[in-house]
Amino acid sequence: RNTLVQSLYSMEDLARVDVLCEDKTGTLTSGNLSFDHLEALGGDEAQCARRLGAALHAVGGSDATSRALMPHFPAPDCRAGRTAPFSSARKWSGAEIDDEAVILGAPQFVLPEMAEALKRRIADLASGGMRVLLLAASSCPLPEEGLPPGLAPLALVVLTDEIRPEAGETLAFFAHEGVEIKVISGDDALTVASVAQRAGVRGADRFVDASTLSGEAALRDAASRYAVFGRVTPQQKRLLVRALKEEGHTVAMTGDGVNDIPALKEADCSIAMASGSDAARHVASLVLLDCNFASMPEVVMEGRRVIGNLRRSASLFLTKTVFSFLLSILSL
Repeated sequence: RNTLVQSLYSMEDLARVDVLCEDKTGTLTSGNLSFDHLEALGGDEAQCARRLGAALHAVGGSDATSRALMPHFPAPDCRAGRTAPFSSARKWSGAEIDDEAVILGAPQFVLPEMAEALKRRIADLASGGMRVLLLAASSCPLPEEGLPPGLAPLALVVLTDEIRPEAGETLAFFAHEGVEIKVISGDDALTVASVAQRAGVRGADRFVDASTLSGEAALRDAASRYAVFGRVTPQQKRLLVRALKEEGHTVAMTGDGVNDIPALKEADCSIAMASGSDAARHVASLVLLDCNFASMPEVVMEGRRVIGNLRRSASLFLTKTVFSFLLSILSL
């Protein structure tokens, strides 16, 4: 089934799982992002494209977002200074281009205080399943830590996710088997909920932005109330898995990135994609070699066959032991 079992006991663990936590990218979606369009916010679109291309090539990211955008925005002839590579904790990347700080990232993190009209436009795009990034610039230099002051929005960068064709059938199998699905992602909560709904996740309308949950107690309370979590940090992913385990659930976690590693190590059974990072593959109990989540039902059924055989064998030996004991008593 193109599944590498790195810990043999994990098959039995997966057969007993009643909560499956999934990362959106690489599990529900193929992980292949495609550039949709650039939407200038009142400025010159060509200038926005030039700044975006300069920032992308200056940072030189190897993540899926950078790979999707770089072919559409070539590097212009300009002077690049200090750079800040993308971080899953801060949700943005940036570079100094011609004495100007250019930032690209999640709108809520790049510009927490934005106009209502801009918020509505981002929400409209996100509700359609689009991934929306905000391009902003400041005349101040890029600091060593944090965002530069005086950031002004320049454009919205819109990308699309491709939902895996086998996702719906696989999710339906787990729902029939009584396994609850939790989608945990670092993307915008509305976007993740829209993708989850299109993929067929039950309860996808119950979503929350994890950046609004202050404190561990709020996160533990949300773990059982919501099915979709957006803007989740790596530490919050681990706390969500731990909270579900403390409620008595057997939890499986799927992921493919370095930011998924804390949650993968915390889960009872961890599943990684072969196309993911080396570190995620090393800590996972199961590795899907063809990156096809549709093979998971077969792995679950194999684990249940093992448990069924153990139960039948135990029943047989128990019967034999009782029979031998009674025969010994009668003989005596």
